[in-house]
Amino acid sequence: MKRRSILLALGLAAFGLTTAGHADESFRWSREWKREGPPLTKRVAFVFDVSGSMRGDPIAFGKREIVTILSLFADDGYFKIHAFDDEVRGFRREWTALPDRDAVDEAADWLARFRGSGNTALAAGVLAALADPSEDLAIVLVTDGEPTGDEVGHLGLIREANARRAVPAPIHVIGVFELDPAGSPFLGTIAEENHGSYVAYERRRLTMH
Repeated sequence: MKRRSILLALGLAAFGLTTAGHADESFRWSREWKREGPPLTKRVAFVFDVSGSMRGDPIAFGKREIVTILSLFADDGYFKIHAFDDEVRGFRREWTALPDRDAVDEAADWLARFRGSGNTALAAGVLAALADPSEDLAIVLVTDGEPTGDEVGHLGLIREANARRAVPAPIHVIGVFELDPAGSPFLGTIAEENHGSYVAYERRRLTMH
């Protein structure tokens, strides 16, 4: 996938949206991602939060992000989608090849079934993606950053699972409709500990069209 395509995929203009900047240096990867795009590999597993806290605009925005990124694959690639609330559900068991307009449309239809309900088993969703042994795996986590239970517990499970891989997978994070304009330390830590990037879209500055 071309890095410029990723930048376009994450561009707010595509959705008529605006976002606040991040002054805190701890969120420097957000700015780097928006400027250059995350270094995605040929195999991208999306981990999508479809829990109750995502109901309404957040889940609609997340769906658009995923479908837009899939639509902009310019080179040969593969994708999976893991949607999580209390449990984890997957779009197809095997990797889906890209570019493929029909597959993207099918993925969009599958995502449309989720309206936002239940608890937020965030670590379970990420662990489902990390279970794939592919060495060229990259993960994109799309969530509002409100997991059910102890955040430290979620971080530990993800850290340990990624460390057990032959090649640790980078975990990039899209924080949607966050309450804090500075972003989420929890989501930032997921990205930082797992060699990924983090971009936060502030809730009060976002308007869906």
